[in-house]
Amino acid sequence: MAFSNAWAPAALAVSVVLAGGAVSASEDSGVGFGAYENKEEGWWWKKDPREIQPIKPEPKPEPKPEPKAEVEEGQKIPPPGPAPFSTEWLRENLPKLLDKAIDEPTEENLAAYFYAQRVLMDKSQNFAEKSLALVMSDPLLDETNRVPMATFARIANMSGSQAARDKALGRLSEVGGLWMFYRSDCRYCEPMADAIMSFEAKYKFLTTFVSIDHKPLKILKEWVNDEGQSSTLGVKITPTVFFVVPPNNYYIVAQGAMSMPELGDRILLAAETNGLLTDEEIRAIYPERRGILSGDDMKDGATTDPKELVKRLRERLMNSYEQAEPQGGKQ
Repeated sequence: MAFSNAWAPAALAVSVVLAGGAVSASEDSGVGFGAYENKEEGWWWKKDPREIQPIKPEPKPEPKPEPKAEVEEGQKIPPPGPAPFSTEWLRENLPKLLDKAIDEPTEENLAAYFYAQRVLMDKSQNFAEKSLALVMSDPLLDETNRVPMATFARIANMSGSQAARDKALGRLSEVGGLWMFYRSDCRYCEPMADAIMSFEAKYKFLTTFVSIDHKPLKILKEWVNDEGQSSTLGVKITPTVFFVVPPNNYYIVAQGAMSMPELGDRILLAAETNGLLTDEEIRAIYPERRGILSGDDMKDGATTDPKELVKRLRERLMNSYEQAEPQGGKQ
């Protein structure tokens, strides 16, 4: 037919154009233009294939790290607990174990307490043995070097001390005398007067007996009446003894009855306290004081460094020993 032949080239051209557009659209979008492609989406009525995007799988969320506990500014982190079976651990936990064993005395609780106690006892034993070994090997720590314990050494030590004591009391009898206040109706005054007279005969102290009630004692040959001295010196009880050092020093050395050795000790104490004894006399009378740290030695020098602590204290103890040694050599 003429109509059909006339339109054949035009129809062919339209077909080619449409086919080319379809191919171009397919190439641009990456999506096939076939009628049966992506059929689950239905027919593409009024839908531009270039708008279709491939479906991407959603990424899996990464696990978030657990949040760390934040320490507020100024907040202190608690220190770790004490080392197991340390003294601090035992001090903290042994009472708790004891309480639990008392409240619930099961075999398990009792065993826990006694085994922990055994640890403490064993630590004590180890400490005692190590301490003894150290003390016996260090002359500055061994007290038997400072004050001998052997019988013959103790006798020699006491003999020397007694001789120095007697010598010092003899010298003090030239420095001052004794006043004894008494009452005739005092049951202890006569025995005390007798001890005072023996003391006077041995050390040559000039002694005055003062009667508060103006009456004598049977054993006294001489006495004086109290003319207000007892009130001035504050005598409260009888017998009372003063160590009197001219011109106006009065030291109470006895209130009540006491023996001669006790009276001598009190006089020496009063003399030392008031500067009436020399350093040499003090060292000879009290040999047990050698090697003792003085108050000045302990005012400074403390440290937590073990080596430095031992060094400082050894130096001071050695100095104390050297100062305490009497002239003529070491004892």
